[in-house]
Formats: sequence, structure tokens, C-alpha cells
Amino acid sequence: HLLKTHRAIAKSHLLDLAARLEKFYALHQTYANTTKAALGFKADEAFYHYEIEGHPHAFTVHASPTAKQMMDPCGTLSYNE
Repeated sequence: HLLKTHRAIAKSHLLDLAARLEKFYALHQTYANTTKAALGFKADEAFYHYEIEGHPHAFTVHASPTAKQMMDPCGTLSYNE
């Protein structure tokens, strides 16, 4: 059950990160050249590592499992816009 709980938290963090990217886009008209820190995104990365692939008019965010979460068969979670 812990794997599912950590996965649910990671999904929530991905949606939070996506929302922050949308706010960034509204101000800068691009998703490129931003970082988690610049977006004010802070998450415990003990179970997932979060990454941003920002492009001028699109983005993808990834949550890659780390540590014991790597046993989760779902693997890397992604969300794109």
C-alpha cells in the first residue's frame, strides 16, 4: 500500500508543478528556461525525482521513482501540456 500512497502523492506533485508552469507561461509566454526552484516548487524527493522539460509552447513533467519506490511497476509518471 505504501507504493500506491507514494504514487498518489507524486501524481499530486506533478499536477502542482503543471499548474505552476501554467502560471509561469501566463507571465512569460514560454515554458522554456525555468526550474523547479524558480517556480517555487518544493517536494520531498525521497521516493520520486521531479523533472521539467520546458519548450516554448509545451512542457512535460516527470516523476521518476527512487529508492524503494523503484519496485513500483508503474515506473516513471509523466504529464504533458
